[in-house]
Amino acid sequence: MIFGISVNTSKNNYDKIVSMIEFVLKEKIDNCEVRIFLDGANLENEKHELSFLFIVGGDGTILRVVKIIDAYDLPLIGVNYGTLGFMASIELNDIERAVDQITNNEYYIEKRLMIETCVDGSYDKGYMALNDIVITKLPLSRLLKFNIFIDDKYYASFYGDGMIISTPTGSTAYSLSAGGPIVSPDIESIIITPICPHSLNAKSLVISPRSIINLEIDGADDNLYVIIDGQNQEMKIENKILKIQKCKKYCSLVRFNFYDYYSVLREKLINRI
Repeated sequence: MIFGISVNTSKNNYDKIVSMIEFVLKEKIDNCEVRIFLDGANLENEKHELSFLFIVGGDGTILRVVKIIDAYDLPLIGVNYGTLGFMASIELNDIERAVDQITNNEYYIEKRLMIETCVDGSYDKGYMALNDIVITKLPLSRLLKFNIFIDDKYYASFYGDGMIISTPTGSTAYSLSAGGPIVSPDIESIIITPICPHSLNAKSLVISPRSIINLEIDGADDNLYVIIDGQNQEMKIENKILKIQKCKKYCSLVRFNFYDYYSVLREKLINRI
């Protein structure tokens, strides 16, 4: 088996964590090969050769790696070495038993829905999101007006600072901070959440993953930003219409039998101070 370890080198003592994972893998798995990818370098070229990929860092590190590998169907094991680590498969003290469960085939793959946006009919890997696609403006710019169409049917219009289109994975990120609901990751859906809407009736909407969203955006001029999984995209939007839909690709996260989504939700979000 060939294991990869992609590590965020901005983290303190990252080399010691990598060495520990490599040691455990080689100690417990015969004929094990381990390849190290610093900040994901060369990962795109070697992803097809890997059996599993450990990702050492926080949620942002996982999002960047998913983009680097273009959501390739590679089992990802997030090792929390960040501030929150909500998407991580394991904590640092879980590494040995995680490797044991890999060798005993005591794990499962959780397929996480992704979304993508289309500009002028062209899709690109940089436009895929595991968490969310955010449309927003400069801080001092005037309000944006969003006309929302779902499956070519008019839904509503909102004035506000922006709009968040998120996956169930992203429902615990920016969308949650903007008043959106938490959606269990095993429920395939797309969440539409306005940012600071100038209305008492503008609420989040959860729709079918089969639906296609078209956003008509007024008042943007050159002050419009499209932010995909935290990364600002240079995107020319003709006629100020943005199309968003479910992506054909999924993100594959490894889960072990000691993983409990609702315990993670409680400990890392609900009880977090």
